[in-house]
Amino acid sequence: MFWHEVTIYTSKEDLEPLAESLVQIGMQGAVIYDPDEAKQFLSERSDGWDMLDEHLFEGLGEKPKVTVYLPEGSQGMQILNEIKTLAESFASSEIAVSSINDEDWQNSWKRFFKPIKVGSKLLVKPAWEAADPEGRIVISIDPSNSFGSGTHESTQLCLAALEDNVLAGMSVLDVGCGSGILSSAAALLGASSVLALDIDEASVNTTINTAKLNNVDNKIRAILSDLLKEASGVFDLVVANIFADVIATLAGQLEGFLKAGGLFISSGIIMDGLELVLDAYRENGIEVLEIREQGNWLLVVGRMSDH
Repeated sequence: MFWHEVTIYTSKEDLEPLAESLVQIGMQGAVIYDPDEAKQFLSERSDGWDMLDEHLFEGLGEKPKVTVYLPEGSQGMQILNEIKTLAESFASSEIAVSSINDEDWQNSWKRFFKPIKVGSKLLVKPAWEAADPEGRIVISIDPSNSFGSGTHESTQLCLAALEDNVLAGMSVLDVGCGSGILSSAAALLGASSVLALDIDEASVNTTINTAKLNNVDNKIRAILSDLLKEASGVFDLVVANIFADVIATLAGQLEGFLKAGGLFISSGIIMDGLELVLDAYRENGIEVLEIREQGNWLLVVGRMSDH
């Protein structure tokens, strides 16, 4: 099977807003490339990154870009037209379209995914590579086309926040579970049960596979659900790595699902969406405890008040 590889070249300023807009029209597997961040990453790498190929970014160019993959056929062409219309709203953007076969699409990204330390306790590694844990908790991941390899800043923010807040025996709800990396992390950090929700069937299946990879499938249940529509139970902690407007909607649904005193961790937020999220927390009885920032992304930790 062949796929359309759609690359949108843009300015550094438009890179994150463009990527967020693509996700909002349903493109969950966007690959973001910022040459400045790539160069900084290489220049700052420590001995812990000695497994990194120094020629990793060769051939990727000097202009920021976002790449997505569409299936061939009428559905793919319909989405492509939506992307073209979206790109036109960003004055600096140009589109390039090429075709690749299924095997290339599934495997070409793997050369960019290397073990990465997150927080003080976690090490995220691809399932196909060995890594010295160095005393850390290892999370093995094969995300396929689902979001959450551990390399994105919003995912790292969530992992570090889970490390700081998950206690042994907790029940956790992961909304928008993607690859299942946060669900498996919560279980590995001591949660006794995790309910993982996603609107995408591929993400639910990937979450189940991730749980099996990490030997925590006995703790994790993953189901199809549009936010909390299919959820049941009351949880000690809810985590959501999505986007500001969806987080605001979710905050209004948490009553009855998040225990009094329970924690709500949300990320995938850029600065323009922060006030929307903070207002939603406050309006729904969730006390804002902490705001964290990494790169252009923000995370908010809140506590459900007693009613």
